[in-house]
Formats: sequence, structure tokens, C-alpha cells
Amino acid sequence: MVGHQWRSTTAANYRRCDRSQCGAAQRLVGSDWQDVQLVTRKRSVKTWEELEYEMLNTSYEVSLVDADRMRDLKNYWR
Repeated sequence: MVGHQWRSTTAANYRRCDRSQCGAAQRLVGSDWQDVQLVTRKRSVKTWEELEYEMLNTSYEVSLVDADRMRDLKNYWR
């Protein structure tokens, strides 16, 4: 990947890179674009390890089909 694909936003002095998983952003200060330090938000989605821990340490019964499906999905997303 070379460079950024800047996309304008609703704010005239702010732009973000449109490339997937880039996350770069800049704001206009005077006549110069300056990089912005983005604040990351905590994920609300559980990791596979958290799901496995929850399933193993609760009274939730998992069928063999559910366990196979979880394993397949886990391997797919790694």
C-alpha cells in the first residue's frame, strides 16, 4: 500500500483515510494538514478465548454441533 486515500468528512478541517483498516486521520491547521492521534474504543465484541472460557465455566450446555461450529469459526478467523 502506497500513501493514503483521503476522504473528506462533514467537518471542513478533518479528513480520514478510506483504505480498509488504515484509520489514519488529519486535521487542517492553518494551511497544513497535521496527523491526528486517534483514540481507540474498547471492543464490545468478545474474543474467542473469552467465549470459550464463558462456555467452559458456566452451566451452559454446548451440543457437539455447536462445539464443532465454534472450532470451525475460530480457525476461519485466525
